[in-house]
Amino acid sequence: MEKQQYSLAGALEGFGKCYDVAHSIWVERVGLPSEHKELLQSAVNSLLYFTRYAHERAGRNPSFPLYHRIAIVKAYKEEGDVISPTFANRVWERFEKLTPYDAKKGRYKTNEKLTKEPVCKVLEKLREGGEANLIKYLRGRSLKEAHKWLCGFRGIGNKVASLLLRDIWCYIGEWPDTPTSDHKFLQPIDVWVRLLSREAFPMSNWPLGDLAFAEQLVNHCKSTGIDPIEFNKGTWFVGSHFDRLCHFFKIAEEDRFDYERNQVDYGVAKDFDATAVLEGITDFRGLEAKGIFWV
Repeated sequence: MEKQQYSLAGALEGFGKCYDVAHSIWVERVGLPSEHKELLQSAVNSLLYFTRYAHERAGRNPSFPLYHRIAIVKAYKEEGDVISPTFANRVWERFEKLTPYDAKKGRYKTNEKLTKEPVCKVLEKLREGGEANLIKYLRGRSLKEAHKWLCGFRGIGNKVASLLLRDIWCYIGEWPDTPTSDHKFLQPIDVWVRLLSREAFPMSNWPLGDLAFAEQLVNHCKSTGIDPIEFNKGTWFVGSHFDRLCHFFKIAEEDRFDYERNQVDYGVAKDFDATAVLEGITDFRGLEAKGIFWV
């Protein structure tokens, strides 16, 4: 059983590369530079990159990241300066008017309590700090301080902060001299990471708190020769695409179920082949480039 579980962890780790490709596709589709380090040269692009993470919460309007990007671009064309005194409010005004209007309540459906701080207050804090580029601002602090700063905005919790910091670490550069004890801040913990971590490393004392869970996961990965970041990226990819991956690998529905535990058997992911999926994604991108429309 132990060998089987570690083979599952290794399989999930391999899917980290699939996340990398999926992320690059998103970057291309929203018009950001494919070379992530170029984000350090543009304050506007750093903010557009942030929109992917700022609204990553349950129950949010899936169009909010798009509205946020449009608002930033429009406000920048009008202001020309990300840290001007009026830029933050201008972005919020443009964002608000893109959201659906509730005639009965006489207001826009912005979910202001959880949305205004990531959209508006982040910009105000950048202005106070005198740095227009959000990614540079975060990298100018220690990893722990950057995580704390992000979590100070209502609507941005541990998961979103760690997700953004992890991707900056992976695609732009590591925070130098970061102690191993702080690597937990690079572990966004969502339902898929929790579920698949328990499958890969079965133990009875997984903690509930995000950071405590992340710390234990990092330690468990390192003790078994698994890269914690690749494992984290891979678990999200496999969990969020589980049914499609089962179909891709021709695993029948009745074979995806653990009848003893009366639940879906995510352990079948140990038989998934990340290389085959990467080839499939490459084939898809080639066909898409030729103008083929998928339904």
